[in-house]
Amino acid sequence: MSQEKEKVYLVRTILYNIQSHKKTIFEWHKGFNVVVGPSDSGKTAFQRGLNWNLYNESGSDLIRDRDDGAVDKNGNIKKENLAYVTNEYSNGVIVTRKYDKGVNIYEVIDENGELHAFDGFRDNVPELVSKLSGISPLTINEKFKLNLNIVPSRGIGIIDYTGGEKSQVIGAYAQANVIDVAIKNVQAEMGRINIKVSSLEKEIKDFDKKIEDMGDMDEKEKTIQEIDNLYLSLSEEDFMRSELLELEKSINEKINFIKDDKGFIESCKNIDKQELDILKMEQTVNDIRFEIKDIIDKRNRLTNIKTRIVDRQNEIKDAAKILEETKDIDKKENQLLKIEIEVNTLQKEVNFTNETRKNLESLNKSINYHKDIIIQDKKILEQYKNLDKNEEELNNITFEVDEYKFMIIEEKNTKNKLLKLKESINTKLDNRKQGNEFLNKNKQAIEILISECISLVKDLGRCPLCMSNLDKNHLDNIRKELEEM
Repeated sequence: MSQEKEKVYLVRTILYNIQSHKKTIFEWHKGFNVVVGPSDSGKTAFQRGLNWNLYNESGSDLIRDRDDGAVDKNGNIKKENLAYVTNEYSNGVIVTRKYDKGVNIYEVIDENGELHAFDGFRDNVPELVSKLSGISPLTINEKFKLNLNIVPSRGIGIIDYTGGEKSQVIGAYAQANVIDVAIKNVQAEMGRINIKVSSLEKEIKDFDKKIEDMGDMDEKEKTIQEIDNLYLSLSEEDFMRSELLELEKSINEKINFIKDDKGFIESCKNIDKQELDILKMEQTVNDIRFEIKDIIDKRNRLTNIKTRIVDRQNEIKDAAKILEETKDIDKKENQLLKIEIEVNTLQKEVNFTNETRKNLESLNKSINYHKDIIIQDKKILEQYKNLDKNEEELNNITFEVDEYKFMIIEEKNTKNKLLKLKESINTKLDNRKQGNEFLNKNKQAIEILISECISLVKDLGRCPLCMSNLDKNHLDNIRKELEEM
C-alpha cells in the first residue's frame, strides 16, 4: 500500500471476539506478507477478521460464541454483544470495524487524530475507510470482485484459480476488458448501422416504384397545359355568366314594370302585339336561365376538374421531390461509407464512456460519504444515551492503554501513537460530557413541550390517534410515547 511519497504499512491488528480469537494482538513486521501454520491455529479466523475490516466481508459465524454457553429461545448459543477488528497503520491511521449490540459500525481515526464514525453502509465500505487504508478489492467486472491482498490459498497469487478466472484477472490487469467492452459497443453500433442501411435501401426501392408509377412525365406536362387552357376558358365563361346575370336582372325589372303598370298597357294600341312581345321576352328569359344553369353545371364540373388537377399537381411535385432526393443516392452511399469509417472512432467514445462511468461511481461514493457525515451527530447522541455502552468502551480503551504502556517499555517508537490514543480518549470523554450537558439542557425544554402537548390534547377532549373519548390511561400512554421519543 503506497501513498504519494512514503509507503504506509500495517503495524498492528487487534481481534476481539472473532471466532477462536477472544482477544489477539498481532504485530506486523514491515516485510511480512504470508501467514502459515498448522490446522486449527486460527489462521482462517484471522484472515476473515482482516477481510471484515478491509472489505466488509463477513459470515453468520464470524462473531465468537459466548463463553458462558447462554442459549436463545431456539436453543442456539448466543453470540457476544461486542466484537471488533482494529487495524493500525504506520502513518497513525486507525480503522476499527465493530459489531456492538446488533449495530455495525466503522470507526476511523485519521492522520490528524480526528474521529469519524459510520453505520448504515450495508455491504459497502465507506469511501473514507478505503481512502485511508489504501486497500480495495480488484474489480474484474460487476459480478466478479477479487481480493488479492488477503486471501487463503494453497498456492501463490492466482495459481489455484480456474482458467476462466485467471483469464479475467490477467485481462483486467492488462485492461483487456476495455477492448471487450469496445468490441461489444462496436458490434451494437454496426447492428444499428446495418438496420439504417436496410431502411435506406427499402426507401430507395419505394422511390423507384413511385417513379415507375408516375409513367411518362412529358405526357403529364402536356395534360397540365391542356388543363391550364381549360382554366382560361373557364375564366371567360365566368365573365359571360356575370354579363348574363346582369341582363337577366334588367329583363326581370322590365317585366315587373310592364305587369304592374296597367295604365301603360291600356294606353297601348297594339295590345296583342305587345303581349306577343312579352311572351317572346319571357321565352328569351327562360332560355337565358337555362343557359345560366348549364353554365353553372359546367362550372361545377370544372371545379371538380380543378380539384383533380391540384391533386395531380401535388403528385407531380412529390414525384419531382423524389427525383430530387434520388438524384443524391451516390452522396448517400458516400455517407454510408463515412458512417462505416466513423465506426473506427468508436473506441475513443467507449473509453470516454468508461471514464465517465468511473467518475459517476466516484461521485456516488462521495454522495454516500457526505450522507454519512450528515447523520454523524445523530449517531453520536444515540451513543451517549447508552451509558453502559460508553462505560464498556472506556473499560476496553483503559485495557488498551495499559497494554500500550507495557509496550512502551519494549518499543519506544509507539510513544506518539499512545499520545494520539490518549487524545482520542479525552475527545470521547469531552464528547460524553458535552452529550450529557446537551441532554440535561434540553430535558427541561422537552418536559415543557410534553406538558403543552398534553394540555392541547386535554382541550381537544379526544385521543388524536383513535379519536376515542379521553381518559387518564390515554393521557398516560400519550405522555409515555412522547417521553420515549
